[in-house]
Amino acid sequence: MKYTLIEEYFETQIFQDISQLYFDTVLHKMLVDCSITESKGLFVIDNKVLKDDYDMPYHIHILNGLIPSLFIYEKYLLMKGWIKNSEAERYIKTFILGFTFHDVNKLLKKNDLQSSLIELDKTIEQNESVLNFFPEFEKYKGDVYYLCLSDEDRTSVLANQYKISLSETHVKEVLAILCKFADKVSSNQDFDSVEEFYNSISKSFSIISAINKLPISYVEVNPNPYILLSQNILQSARQVIALSGKKVFQVLRNGFVYFGEDLTADEVIKIQQKTIFI
Repeated sequence: MKYTLIEEYFETQIFQDISQLYFDTVLHKMLVDCSITESKGLFVIDNKVLKDDYDMPYHIHILNGLIPSLFIYEKYLLMKGWIKNSEAERYIKTFILGFTFHDVNKLLKKNDLQSSLIELDKTIEQNESVLNFFPEFEKYKGDVYYLCLSDEDRTSVLANQYKISLSETHVKEVLAILCKFADKVSSNQDFDSVEEFYNSISKSFSIISAINKLPISYVEVNPNPYILLSQNILQSARQVIALSGKKVFQVLRNGFVYFGEDLTADEVIKIQQKTIFI
């Protein structure tokens, strides 16, 4: 299986290229080795099942939080005028790996995150995917592991044992907050309606209020017996809002949440017209 962005999701080439490189290296390796590993629902220690509730695969949990967080981070760097900074690539890759491995104990089927990071560190030299993605990983692994441990309150105190090589302020006040947000967003599931899902997602945005100024909205198709019609309406809606630069970041069966203001009257008319001809 190969992941790729189906559109020019990001505004800048650096975010587009780094995302694709991540898909081709770290994510690809995860899919090969851990495609059915669950992020939270299945918990096994020493071959003993301690918890067995249905949950999304680990890589889906990561992608659901990573893509919208990268979109927000890109807008933040653009707003600050830092997108062309020579350090930008290091910060982006550090954030991606920090969030990717924030639950590495689930990947390694261990109970303790800190010991899992130690094991991950021992095998990273053999893990070509990480080094191909971030050749400077060894120099900045303290930053990556800080983000891994700071994601949850129960492990955040342990994060300070790692040396931060990048800007400490940026890592702690921007990247660490983004990691918490990404985890919160990607853990939202099991809602009866898109509106409920949207309301829950909106609360998650309070975590990054100092970073994010992007509005979010949602589209929901009312329940009806015509599944294909609903899907055609949603497909038309996605195509229309894309013309306005609005980006979908969470999709449910009967709707989606996107970055941008509510649909305009003109967009509604275009969706209706487009659906008629499908």
